Amino acid sequence: MADSRSDGPLPMARQITPAERERVVEQLSAAFAHDLVPLDEFERRVALAYQAATPAELRGLTDDLGSGPASAVPVPAAEAMQRVGAVFSNVERRGAPVLAQRLEVRCLMANVELDLARARLTSSVTEIDIRCVLGNVEIFLPPGVDLENHGGAFIGSFECREALGPDAPVTRVVRVLGHATLGSVQVTVTE
Repeated sequence: MADSRSDGPLPMARQITPAERERVVEQLSAAFAHDLVPLDEFERRVALAYQAATPAELRGLTDDLGSGPASAVPVPAAEAMQRVGAVFSNVERRGAPVLAQRLEVRCLMANVELDLARARLTSSVTEIDIRCVLGNVEIFLPPGVDLENHGGAFIGSFECREALGPDAPVTRVVRVLGHATLGSVQVTVTE
């Protein structure tokens, strides 16, 4: 007598929701940001996350990450941003502030000086977005920061100066974006 369990159709596997997929991609992104997953492995796993057909395949992409620091990293909230602005004025800030994941600096015919050399960075990657028109922006960052310059200028200057030597330990990355028009932007990592 034949087994009756094999006669009927196989049960359908549960579909993966877009939210489940995005949650796995966020976990992988956090693991990459904390240097737990190298770039090529991160890209491979993200591609597999979008190709996964079952929840088990999706879970398999993050099983080895466990509950370490990357899985505990929250997705940045909208309030994870700070703003500094100056219009026809001068703004100077010094001290040991806690720097959010994103800092926006707006300068219109003004001067902005931010001494963040003693700042505590809350994220492994911090973005500073600077827009300067007919003004001057100077920012000083703490030692051990790897500085990425993605800024530009039109009849102006947009400079990022790093004090890191070839063997200096990097603790955080600061990505500087923005534009200077008829103005000057200078971001310097202190020694």
